[in-house]
Amino acid sequence: GLKKEYKGKGIGTDLMEEAIRWFKTQNVKLVSVRTQLRNLNAINFYLKLGFYIKEYDIIFGKIL
Repeated sequence: GLKKEYKGKGIGTDLMEEAIRWFKTQNVKLVSVRTQLRNLNAINFYLKLGFYIKEYDIIFGKIL
């Protein structure tokens, strides 16, 4: 994640693209990330980078 003042400047994209390049040099064939289902900004970010939704889960809680 990035602090608010750094969002929208391409820094996250640059970091992820560099990480993906590094994984490729290590012959990694699959990279997975995880985010919350309600975090649409993160979901769209990863989709923009070419990730796909592999699976999802929903966790329920109740405050007592």
